[in-house]
Amino acid sequence: MRLSRSPGSRARSCSLTSKLSNNKHRPDDVRSSFEQTLTDLGVDYLDLLLIHWPLPTRYDGDFVSTWKAMTELVADGRLRAAGVSNFQPAHLERIIGETAHSGR
Repeated sequence: MRLSRSPGSRARSCSLTSKLSNNKHRPDDVRSSFEQTLTDLGVDYLDLLLIHWPLPTRYDGDFVSTWKAMTELVADGRLRAAGVSNFQPAHLERIIGETAHSGR
């Protein structure tokens, strides 16, 4: 079965959510991972993509760049929302603090 719908579709029976793999947090890997997820699911759009863990000991603890790359996918229109999972308040405060001026 192939599920296909566009971002403007009004009829919805489900929401599609996926998580960014822990080994795909580098900003350059975010888009390719997203594209592969769309291909694997046979869709052209996701409702929500999550950063599963902040991974402060990997990628020099730079989950903010991962977040910024994900918000670029939202701006492109094929991802409705970016989100996080398993983040602590300090992680969220860092994202907000480092992105508030950019609107992302």
